[in-house]
Order: sequence, then C-alpha cells, then structure tokens
Amino acid sequence: YGADAKVSGDVAELPAGPVALAVGGEWRHEELKDEPDNLSAQGLVVGVATTSADGDRDVSALFTEVNIPLMENMELQVAGRYEDYSDFGSTTNPKVALRYQPADQLVLRASWGTGFRAPSLAELYLGDSSSFDFLVDTTRCNAVGLGCAPDQYFILTSGNDDLDPEDSTSYYIGAVLEPLRDLTIGLDYWNYKVDDVIDQDAQFVVDNEGQIPGGVERGAPTVPGDPGPIVQVNDSFFNIAEQQTDGIDLDIRYQWQVAGVGRFSIRELASRMLSFDRQATPGAANEDLLGTYRYPKWRSVTTLAWAKSDYAASVIANYIDDYEDRFNPDL
Repeated sequence: YGADAKVSGDVAELPAGPVALAVGGEWRHEELKDEPDNLSAQGLVVGVATTSADGDRDVSALFTEVNIPLMENMELQVAGRYEDYSDFGSTTNPKVALRYQPADQLVLRASWGTGFRAPSLAELYLGDSSSFDFLVDTTRCNAVGLGCAPDQYFILTSGNDDLDPEDSTSYYIGAVLEPLRDLTIGLDYWNYKVDDVIDQDAQFVVDNEGQIPGGVERGAPTVPGDPGPIVQVNDSFFNIAEQQTDGIDLDIRYQWQVAGVGRFSIRELASRMLSFDRQATPGAANEDLLGTYRYPKWRSVTTLAWAKSDYAASVIANYIDDYEDRFNPDL
C-alpha cells in the first residue's frame, strides 16, 4: 500500500513556447509473506516444489520533469528521480532527452539516463524453495565422463540479504519518418549497461562448483576420480559483475481504406539484438550470450487489423528467432 501525488503545469514562457514542469512524490510499503504447509516444507510430499518468504520495506521517492522548447521544432526534456529505501539507502537517477523535428515528415530523438533497481523482497528474503531442474553435471563429466547428459536434480533455492542493487546506464537515438500520409517508419538504436545484475542460475552454480563452497552436495563416488553424483544443488540469488546489450528496434505502420469494406492496418514491430555480453565476476572474461537461450537475435510482432463501423478484428503473429541450446550447442 502507498500514496502518491503530483502537480504539473506551465511555469514560464519562452519565444519557442511554454516551459512545462511536473513535480511529484510517492511513499509505499511492501510486504511479502509466503508460508507452505508443514508436510511440503519438510519435503515429505514427493514431486512438489515449495516456496517460502518473509520480508518488508518502505520506499519514499521524489521526482520531477521539465520540458523546455529550445526552438519551435526542438524540445529538451530533463527529468530526475530520488528514492530512499529502508533497506538499501538512497539513489538519484537523471534522464536527458532531445526531440528535433526538422520537417513535418521527420522526427529525430535521443536520450540518456541512469537507472536503479533494488532487489525484490523474494530475492532478499526467500526461504528454502525447492524445485527439480534439468542440469548438466559439468564437473563430473569433465572428471570421469559421467553426468554429461541433462538430468533432473533437486534444487534448493534461497534469498540473499547481501545482494547489491542493480545500477544501469542507457541511451538511445532514433528517428520517425512518414514518407506517405498513411505510412510511418520508426527506427531506434538502444544500448544498456547494467552493473551488479541480480541473477539466479543453478547451472551456473554447478559449472562454478569450485568457486561456490557448499553449492553442490554429492553422493559417494562410483569409480576412481569420481567426485560423486549430485544429490542436491544449493542455489541462491547473486550479483553478476555487469552485462551490456545493444540493438535496433523497427516499427512500421501502414493503413488503408477499402470502400464498402472498411479500414485495414498492418504493423510490424521488430527488434534485432546486436550483442549481449555478460561478465560473471570482476576481472573475468566477457561471455557472449547472443543467440543462446533467453537471448535470441530477432523478435517480432506482426499485426493485421480491420475495422468497420462497430466491428473490428485482428490477427497477431509473434516470432522469436531460433537460439543455441545451452546443453547441446549443435542444436
């Protein structure tokens, strides 16, 4: 629960137009409580995963935004947000954006800003949560050639109250072109860099067993040199050093009228990820994840719509590009 308030309006007049200002504030209380039944919590119900969590926080924020007309066809936006967390202290994040319209059919735009995300209550205060995931036992596979195929293992996940918040820097530059009356084309380049990314990945724990004491529990060896089969993986949320990604967004919209039939429109939203690099720990080599699971190169949404009088219909197609299987790079 919480409360917020804001006020906005014109505060000054410049030769190119009025200066608009918005100022606001917010306060909220967040609380999370998740209690499984006793039998499930003790692991006495076969094949059932459980979660538990208990935590709360208070957040206060102040924000402002001002739009300044530099010229008749150019507008500057400056914004900022201050937040204070009862469990993470305070942060201030600015944003600067510029919009320029050199012609009626063309708009150029650009922005730069920083961001902040505190760990969620679940990431901080999650109790023992059980699941059964398919993993590859890379340590055992490299040692004796066992466990190389994906198999299902018992995972025990918990929160981490030592997590750091995520900090980000982003910028984009783009244009909107209207070459025809009913045709609009938007093209944008974006770039995001995030420090201390919060993640949770049981496969990462298995792959880096030597660097995470207690992360993997094993049974008795079966052959000489065998570290033993995995009995349990103790996973937790953790901070990745940094990740950076950039890409291009394309937005094409076209509409036309057919006499007696109605108005048709088609829209294509496409995103091409150009890079996705992740550095697991400070000083470690960057890992290129572009084109792998969760990071496909292409995504698109195509919409064909029709409307006439009080009737409308549409067909939507979602597309996600193929990606490399994390367990079998040949797929």
